[in-house]
Amino acid sequence: MSVRLYLAGFFVATTSLFSFNAFAADNSTPIEIALFPPVQFPSPDFAVRGLRLSVVGQNREAHGLDLALIGNMTKQKFTGVAIAGLFNYNAVGADIIGLQLAGLANLNDVSSRLYGFQVGAYNRVGKVYGVQIGLVNSARELHGIQIGLINFNDAGPFKASPIINVGF
Repeated sequence: MSVRLYLAGFFVATTSLFSFNAFAADNSTPIEIALFPPVQFPSPDFAVRGLRLSVVGQNREAHGLDLALIGNMTKQKFTGVAIAGLFNYNAVGADIIGLQLAGLANLNDVSSRLYGFQVGAYNRVGKVYGVQIGLVNSARELHGIQIGLINFNDAGPFKASPIINVGF
């Protein structure tokens, strides 16, 4: 019985090691656990393709489910669902595809593009192809709908509008 248990443990350990090596070849990982950068595994230079669980997490890319007590930060591209207690942040030129939900703010560089939904007290992104819902919504270009107390669309006929703003 104990030999079978050891063999099963060895099999699980080696197959796990080889599957993680496949992800490591392109600097990506299926899961990340983070307190705050750089106290996270793996490092912020990796892409997460699966699940990111953090207090504050930072990565090159994230694809999948992104859950943070305080905030999520991505440098290049985010695809999936990001839920954070306070903020989601994406750096210069990032593409955001999916849903960003934050207790306080979804902050994206003005050269970023959102394809999907943002829900938070304050939402900011360069180009919106979708929906922003919050107290204050801001976009350089709007190709969709903003719903909030005040909505900003730099490329629209009205730079600011209350309650609802539609752009095409």
